[in-house]
Amino acid sequence: MRFITRILAGAVALAVAAGLIGGISVGPGTTSERILTLLAVAVIFHLAGAINDHKDDDGAVGNRDAHYIGGFAATWPPGAPADPHVAWARDGWERIRPFSTGGNYVNFQLAEDDSTRTAAAYGNNYRRLQRAKATYDPDNLFRVNRNIPPAGIESSR
Repeated sequence: MRFITRILAGAVALAVAAGLIGGISVGPGTTSERILTLLAVAVIFHLAGAINDHKDDDGAVGNRDAHYIGGFAATWPPGAPADPHVAWARDGWERIRPFSTGGNYVNFQLAEDDSTRTAAAYGNNYRRLQRAKATYDPDNLFRVNRNIPPAGIESSR
């Protein structure tokens, strides 16, 4: 496992060195060095390019000003205590949060996140999506996961 954590730390260090990410420390005692299991994942995806070339209201995608998206997924073996793994993921997020645009992406939301966070992911497009949902799914049949309720209907999340 130490080899894998060194690769992760090396990847982040390369991104820092290349000027892609600034102000993140990599090394002993940092989030990258404290991965508790090979099942844990820390990712940084490059988004800049075509997604940034469109206006905010061109499609449902929000946060078109973001050049990267990152996340931490804590997964642990059956029977292992959850707390240290969840703490690892939350610590990682808190360490990169200052470099965030403040936006979010629905596929990176937590089960405990409510409809306010989902609405924030779509930004100004959310109301338009609600109107479309009212036209094509007025009974809110398609409502699992990160639901966008039709205009006039409150979300249950």
